[in-house]
Amino acid sequence: MVRISFGSRRLHEPHHLLGPLSVQVEPCPEPWELAEWDQLVRTAPGTDVTQLSAWARVRAHVGYSPLYIFVRQEEGRLLAGGLLLHRKVLECGNIGYSIGYLPYGPVCPSGHHSTLALQLLTRVLSELAARRFHALFIQPPEDGELLRGSLLSSGFRPSYAQLAPIGSLRVDVQVEEDELRARARRRVRPAAKLWDKYRVTVREGGLRDIPVLARLLGCSAEIHGFRPFELDYLRTLYRELRPSGQVVLLIGEVDGVPLAADLLTVNAEMLRGRFVGFDRSGGAARTAVPAAVTWAGIQWARRHGLRWYDMGGLPEQVLSDMLDRGLKYNSDWPSTALAKLGWGALPFRYPAAVELVRPGVLRLAYEFSRDNPATKYLVHRAEMRLRG
Repeated sequence: MVRISFGSRRLHEPHHLLGPLSVQVEPCPEPWELAEWDQLVRTAPGTDVTQLSAWARVRAHVGYSPLYIFVRQEEGRLLAGGLLLHRKVLECGNIGYSIGYLPYGPVCPSGHHSTLALQLLTRVLSELAARRFHALFIQPPEDGELLRGSLLSSGFRPSYAQLAPIGSLRVDVQVEEDELRARARRRVRPAAKLWDKYRVTVREGGLRDIPVLARLLGCSAEIHGFRPFELDYLRTLYRELRPSGQVVLLIGEVDGVPLAADLLTVNAEMLRGRFVGFDRSGGAARTAVPAAVTWAGIQWARRHGLRWYDMGGLPEQVLSDMLDRGLKYNSDWPSTALAKLGWGALPFRYPAAVELVRPGVLRLAYEFSRDNPATKYLVHRAEMRLRG
């Protein structure tokens, strides 16, 4: 068993089966350690900005605390690791349930010692789940099927908690401009006439435009029935990610009036859609301004040398229809999914999340609530609370 201690500055614990590797579990790493970690995340395909130290500061805004897991080689070089976010829920006095969540990680780039690092990460996460948390949820990175299998073998179970998108549509932007336009012709050609007619423009926004984003998100929330993040949270997110150039805000306007906005994040070779807002009042739906913002995002990704433009989450039914049944269109799909079609995007399914809930009585209550129609609403509310 990998022994883990909490509260100390660091832990270096070699294991005779894992070769010249050590593990460090630390809530407050030194600045140079965080800089080293962020550099690893920024260059690792398949993960996300949710593994950056900046994201830990963003999530602190809604009550989360960080716990970093660093795997190092003998000479001290950082090889792999993960940012685990945790908080207490259902608190009453000093009593509460400790919940942990590791999004799009751990980060374990392929290379020398990567298999050993994966084994060590699995042992550390299993130990954390057994000793520190009542529930630990892990969303593996895009190339994390091997990690997922390792976690399942160590006691984790498939998770049904909807804490992250299960899949998406993404556009390969590393093609010639003519090819990119040809693939997106179903959306660009009819929309371009409307853009000229209604004088639609798209500009890159800044911190001063975050209230515009918040207002437009509120408009979309009323239509689609979700609760948008608050203005202060959006400001924090933009402030934290902007210095490293890992956030982009695109504003779509009609005659200079903002009607659509898309906040996207950048990591490695991916531009990922995060928050989309649209004010469809006053006939704005006729202007095709959201399509103009999407097209601007695709072109932005190509200009900046990225590989993919990710359009955001898709429901399981849509993914199943597209990937398993080969469907390209179904009028029964949600309007938010239908709006993402026609750009030449490819469907992609993330490795399924895993969880470990303890003790047994809590796990039984959790599973009963998940399967019981009368208490599904409570589970949904708990998931929303975890998202912040």
